[in-house]
Amino acid sequence: MLYDQVVEATEAILARHVRRPALALVLGSGLGDLAGQVEDAVTIPYDEIPHFVRSTVAGHAGRLLVGMLAGMPIVAMQGRFHFYEGYSPQVLALPIRVMYMLGARTLMAGPSFETAAELRFLRMIGTDAVGMSTVPEVVVARHMAMRVLGLSLITNTATGNETDEINHAGVLATADASRPLFAALVRGIVEGLATMA
Repeated sequence: MLYDQVVEATEAILARHVRRPALALVLGSGLGDLAGQVEDAVTIPYDEIPHFVRSTVAGHAGRLLVGMLAGMPIVAMQGRFHFYEGYSPQVLALPIRVMYMLGARTLMAGPSFETAAELRFLRMIGTDAVGMSTVPEVVVARHMAMRVLGLSLITNTATGNETDEINHAGVLATADASRPLFAALVRGIVEGLATMA
């Protein structure tokens, strides 16, 4: 059944006459503006792609873009789906499988939030930094033998001992301050990949 859903979603995207991407990007919090740098972009709202769900997190546009970035044909999720939104691992995996079926063989996955339980566990084992919810996407991508590069922008201390609640608005404000540099980093990596292709 999942395979049929992946095929149906892929066919719906290809019906838009998009180019075949070599690189898949997941643009989480702090990277959504990179979408504005995609050239010749075909933009498809998630609600127009069969079996894609709606991202309920502020700042996640809920669109798939297919175009060129720094000379590389790409497909980009402008916003991701999360466990904490109530979505199953299969739902989280579907877009990664679709991007693979479109032709992408490399995945770059950007930031998302950690849970309170993850913070408690990570503090117990001595973790210094958290890459957050990119793990489900990476597991699926590696299952399909995609090359993966995960990037995280540290936007909060998240030790579990904070007196103030960590909220999305605060994280986005911190991400906004680094947005141009982070987007330039990703663009530079994509340019490097384009010269290797």
